[in-house]
Amino acid sequence: MGFSAAAADTLKVGSFVVEAVDRRVGAGGFPNTTGNPFKRVTVTGFRVLHKGKPVVPPGTASDDGAPWWDARVLEGAPQPALLLMELGAVLLTEIDGEPRLQRLASRSGSSPQWQWLDESNGQPGPVRVVGVARRTGELRALSGGRRLLVYGQSVLDVKTLAVHDFRLEGTEVQGQLERFHPVDQSALAFSPLGTQFVVKASRDRPDEQDTERRFDHALIAFDFAARRATVLPISLSRWRLANPQGIDAAFAQRVVGWRTAPDGQEQAFLRNDVPAAPWLGRVSGRSMDATSYELQPVQPAMRDAFAQFLEREFAAVMTPAASGAPGGLEARIGGVTLSLAMLRPQERRLSLFYASDWQRKAEAQALIERIAERFNARLSAGAYQHLFIDDATARGGHRP
Repeated sequence: MGFSAAAADTLKVGSFVVEAVDRRVGAGGFPNTTGNPFKRVTVTGFRVLHKGKPVVPPGTASDDGAPWWDARVLEGAPQPALLLMELGAVLLTEIDGEPRLQRLASRSGSSPQWQWLDESNGQPGPVRVVGVARRTGELRALSGGRRLLVYGQSVLDVKTLAVHDFRLEGTEVQGQLERFHPVDQSALAFSPLGTQFVVKASRDRPDEQDTERRFDHALIAFDFAARRATVLPISLSRWRLANPQGIDAAFAQRVVGWRTAPDGQEQAFLRNDVPAAPWLGRVSGRSMDATSYELQPVQPAMRDAFAQFLEREFAAVMTPAASGAPGGLEARIGGVTLSLAMLRPQERRLSLFYASDWQRKAEAQALIERIAERFNARLSAGAYQHLFIDDATARGGHRP
């Protein structure tokens, strides 16, 4: 296997030298769409030398090749420092003239990832996933914040090079989480003093027969230095979220407040002074080329109200559906016929979709997008909100 390195892709960082090294590998997993088993592609690895000797991943044999998938210079660090990643991640510095490798994330079968916790207005930036790839251009520095969340296993303070490792799924923390488990490793919000990040979590309710109520949802505020967690339960209907996907970064940053506890630590809480946003519908199925517009959770009366909206705003001709879900309607708008039905009544979801002549699919999907945009505008202005189901309605109560 041949290696090559260009002078432009070599960088000196203190006593370290980083080289970007290209190599040819089989294309089977990249993917190889040609079907040619002999096809090869070029990928870039990184070789790191300290005083001429290679720096290799902990626990591996000496390697004169390029074992690192990515190598980044940490801007703002108090001394020359590199973030090195392959199946795990390490912090590379020098102490007393010798290289020091400090583990940030253990090796596993998944690609490592990192995320600034304080990138944009002091809040988390996007998650960056590291994998084997072809990289061109000069070696890049890593900048954008001070505290770096690495693979959901540690937080690196770039300004001091302090490392706070933790396990949100470990036994030390699990007793504080009330059986909630993080949904993924990405942080949604960051505390004002930079001591805690917020992640999304869920909890299974195995005895619940209704699939829509099978899981409880929460936000977890985690103090990564003290390894202390606070669970903030989230009611989807209280916050007018049609599904758990609505628990995103914008939501977390809007509803989570922070105060100083008696012990001087930051403490997270759910803000009562934040009103729930209006119920909105959502467009789904774009990636599968099967666009639909969905309103959930709604009362059965929403079907007729939406049908009247289509008649008034789009001159739709409404007729009972010949087949499909009981009580379904068809809306003929111009030359396109759309279907309107409660496909899964137990999910309280009303869907507008296209299930007719597929030669007009593109026209139908564009029409659904226009309808969704206009109806969501009405919902944003406060219309039709009484036809959604909130906590009181679900319990059999009355809306004010």
